[in-house]
Amino acid sequence: MTESGADELAPRPRVITCYASSSASAPSVYQEAAFALGVAIAKRGWQQRNGGGRYGLMGKLTEGALSVGGRIDAVILDIFRVHNCHPALPSVRTVTNMAERKRGLFLESDAFVALPGGLGTLEELAEVLSWRQLGFHQKPIVLFDVDGYWQPILDWIRAATAQKMISAQFLDNSGVQCAVSAEGVCDAIEQAWCSTANIEQETLPDAYLASMAPAQNGNGPMDSACETEPAADWSRTSPGQSTEILK
Repeated sequence: MTESGADELAPRPRVITCYASSSASAPSVYQEAAFALGVAIAKRGWQQRNGGGRYGLMGKLTEGALSVGGRIDAVILDIFRVHNCHPALPSVRTVTNMAERKRGLFLESDAFVALPGGLGTLEELAEVLSWRQLGFHQKPIVLFDVDGYWQPILDWIRAATAQKMISAQFLDNSGVQCAVSAEGVCDAIEQAWCSTANIEQETLPDAYLASMAPAQNGNGPMDSACETEPAADWSRTSPGQSTEILK
């Protein structure tokens, strides 16, 4: 069998989508944690996916992965590609709007990690939480709670649950977990995968996915170091995983 044939038969690596701040002024403790997570994900043999930014936590995630030879790709808005795309990224998908970007970050990902971030990170986290509550996926969602960053959000979730704004059953069966270290994040993901390994994934309704679809053939251009390459096909489904209770 040729080397290319062997590559085609090899299972794809697990893909971990990371949401994080791209602010260059983010505190160093958060940026150091992001670098450590990039390293930890790569050392598990997983592939990281992020928003492609060169600055802040997003940039450190990329640099951590690449420092140990990890696999990584990114999805970035075309308006940010020239000045904000991390130059060391080996594979970048360029899209024209946020709906396409979020779709690219969701499809074929096997878990989601939210690092400290701002409104964009919060929006992305809220969306995958909402989709899970609606039964659109059962993928693990882990909050990297560096220095207690996510505690106010967790307090709000608990308060909303107490007020019956969020289903208690959703929390009991939720993929939301917290971890305070990079290795803890990876351990939480692995434990979640082991809990219910046969749940089907990528169950977003066809009509909803169609509404998020890119305008041209379902994919934007794929860049290497921000130069054009053939587009990747991220439309395939992935095996399912679940997670444990948020306490």
